Amino acid sequence: VATVVPDLGLQTSRMNMSAASLRTLALEPFTHDPGTLYPLDTAAHVAGVSRRAVLLYCKWGLVEPVYEPPFGAIYFDTEAIRALRVAEHLRVTLGVNQAGVRLILRLLRELEATRRGP
Repeated sequence: VATVVPDLGLQTSRMNMSAASLRTLALEPFTHDPGTLYPLDTAAHVAGVSRRAVLLYCKWGLVEPVYEPPFGAIYFDTEAIRALRVAEHLRVTLGVNQAGVRLILRLLRELEATRRGP
């Protein structure tokens, strides 16, 4: 059973964050209940990215929502939040392009799966 966090109605823009705070946010461990689902605006706020960036990363296939009910709202889990933070850090702070971010995220997922074992 997943916990759904209510939409906080918060808009976070990269423009309002300094490069140093983006680096710090990307490198801080993200520790929340693994069963929690976040609506789009809340996921953007928690990840420290704009709503537009979340949608763009979804369009590029870098992050996938875990739940898309028929009426259009989308929800993200903790893994998606981590991927959003890493993607933003790679793209904004390190200047990695879309293909590079996709490759790095895939390799990180494979590394995690290997660490967990069979």
